[in-house]
Amino acid sequence: MNKTIRWLAYAWLLAVPLCAIAQEPPQKAEVTYEELLKHVHPDVRYERVTLPGAENAFLLWEQALDTYVAPDGPVLLQAHQQALDEDAAFPQGVPGQRLAEWLGRNREASDLLDKGIALGKCQFPEVEGPETPLPRLAGLRELARMELLRAKMLASWGDFDAAGDEIAGVVRFGELTNDGEGVLIAYLVGEAIQSVGLRGAQWLARQPEAPQAPIERLLQSIAPSPRSADALARTLRVEACGFFVKGIGDLASGDPVQKLAALGGAEDPAEADALAALFKDRQDLLDAGKTIEQASGYFARMVKNTRLSWHDQDRAIRADMEEQTKRVRAEFEAIPGFEGGKDFSQISDAERARIRAALAKVENPIGAMLLALLMPAMDRIAERSFQARTEREATRALLAIRIFELRQGRLPASLDEVVKEKILPGAPADFYSGQPLHYSAEKRLLWSVGPDEVDDGGQGAPYPDRKGPDYVWPVAAAHEQG
Repeated sequence: MNKTIRWLAYAWLLAVPLCAIAQEPPQKAEVTYEELLKHVHPDVRYERVTLPGAENAFLLWEQALDTYVAPDGPVLLQAHQQALDEDAAFPQGVPGQRLAEWLGRNREASDLLDKGIALGKCQFPEVEGPETPLPRLAGLRELARMELLRAKMLASWGDFDAAGDEIAGVVRFGELTNDGEGVLIAYLVGEAIQSVGLRGAQWLARQPEAPQAPIERLLQSIAPSPRSADALARTLRVEACGFFVKGIGDLASGDPVQKLAALGGAEDPAEADALAALFKDRQDLLDAGKTIEQASGYFARMVKNTRLSWHDQDRAIRADMEEQTKRVRAEFEAIPGFEGGKDFSQISDAERARIRAALAKVENPIGAMLLALLMPAMDRIAERSFQARTEREATRALLAIRIFELRQGRLPASLDEVVKEKILPGAPADFYSGQPLHYSAEKRLLWSVGPDEVDDGGQGAPYPDRKGPDYVWPVAAAHEQG
């Protein structure tokens, strides 16, 4: 999400552009970041230690994006899309040839990506508020998809060792992106990249020709899911201190509506002047300290959730945020003319006076709007973490089941058998229930209870549809794999 979209979203609550209320604002002293940090909850404070450029994978990934050639042409585009399907193998004939040629043209991008992964550390550019340009995050996901296709190509050649290594690299790529000290959108891209790699690992486990050794090595490369979502906690702190606090500081230095005007663009000048008159002489449009205290309180609760089980999550956060939104909307909608669509250049002096008097009673209007519109959109991020960690555990289980089958010639009767064979150190966890994942050799199914925490016996559609009460992963028998 770019800066203009983010800040224009805030203007929606007024039903008119916030840029319209800027009119010869009084000058204020600059508010320092250090002063604003005093209002931040202790659990949310974040200090960045800059990673030397030679150790930062992101700089190499930027070079990879510079050299990356996107697929084009109907044959290549169709082959590219079809090969990315969950169960699809690398295409044969002309489509496969075109796809292999495209992968060859992107060899340099692939090598730069691998060099970055080998560094083992990633750090995104420091966030300096809403005007900080976001890195090309969507492009990183395309690099991951490219590597998955390369793995499928290698597998089609019978080189399962190299295919497994490519897939392991994609998972690691996602981990580094996830932990790269970026804002929430960067964290989500990291989760998406990891999902590409994990689904690739599941695909490899279903290939009947795949020997035991590369599957074992792939399993060893995918570490068990962490019990707490430390990367998400760090990301929330970056979002709070890097984006929100610095953004508030920028608005508080000078006139806040003038800053929003610069970000949002201009509308009809006559109506802008008329609306600006409604806020004339208003000195308290933004209480930076109070806004940060309220926002960082929400952030602190979300950070605490990263350490809690799914059952123990603080689910009142969402309700509290929604209540805040309703309260702010009600305050503005109660003001005649602010219910939407009002042309303030056409109102009478008496009506203008009534509106000014009503607006004067709204405390911290810009701060209230920012909280009401920004915070509710962030609460659902916690569930993504539980889903991602469970997906990783399920992938490890599927790889382990396949290894057991290659050793014993049959599916394990239970996951305990896989543990007894020392393929896994312990039963793979379902992060929704806090218990091991469910498995049935008879049903040839692995499943999680899902967000409702109720075991429905594996009722549900396989990933990525996620339709049904349980999250399920089919386990194909040897003669059905492929």
